[in-house]
Amino acid sequence: MYGRPLNATNDALWEKALRENPDPSCIASPLDFDDLSTRASALQTQSASHLTALTALSSTLLSLRTTHATATAPRLTRALAAHTRIMQRVMHIVAQLHLLIPGQQGGGDLGGGG
Repeated sequence: MYGRPLNATNDALWEKALRENPDPSCIASPLDFDDLSTRASALQTQSASHLTALTALSSTLLSLRTTHATATAPRLTRALAAHTRIMQRVMHIVAQLHLLIPGQQGGGDLGGGG
């Protein structure tokens, strides 16, 4: 399948790579398994860092959900109720507006007097 790369000029490193190869049936591994180990270690460290960040984000999201449920939602309900009351008052005033226009006191007659 794979063989010794053409640029592998150091026989000692090649022999070391063959000895440390975790899968001897496949010779597609890097020449220096120390680099691979270093990279795996760095990836584990980064993964732990990401898990920490995800935990922090999760707790922040939980806090935001709690705040919304306990503070924002009730305020919104009160605001909607106030809006409904104000709209009812405005509609009552609009219904009585014809009484304030001269010549319209008689009701819905839009053509003037008579």
